[in-house]
Amino acid sequence: DLVRGFDYTKKTHQDEVIKYFHAHKPLVALLGPVCIGFGHWSHLNQYKHPETWRRSRWIGETLAKFAARICWIQFRANRHFLVDNPAGPELFHLDCFEQLWNIGSVVK
Repeated sequence: DLVRGFDYTKKTHQDEVIKYFHAHKPLVALLGPVCIGFGHWSHLNQYKHPETWRRSRWIGETLAKFAARICWIQFRANRHFLVDNPAGPELFHLDCFEQLWNIGSVVK
């Protein structure tokens, strides 16, 4: 978060956001995890620049898992969430999102 200076790849920063959600109970969470390491071009980088790709992929997976965690908090509290991301990237095929889609009442 550029405005507040949070780095959501850090667990301590994630925990602060989780506390906020539990304390303030927002009706809707709007999430836009980066698709870094998941986009169509990332597969090319996986072979051309494997170290850079691995770092990008780690960032993307960390942020995706955090976003899914927020979604679960909202779902369990009978509140709403919207995840904005291009349909093509494999982000939505990660286990953390597949579990959300498989509960039946979440629309992809």
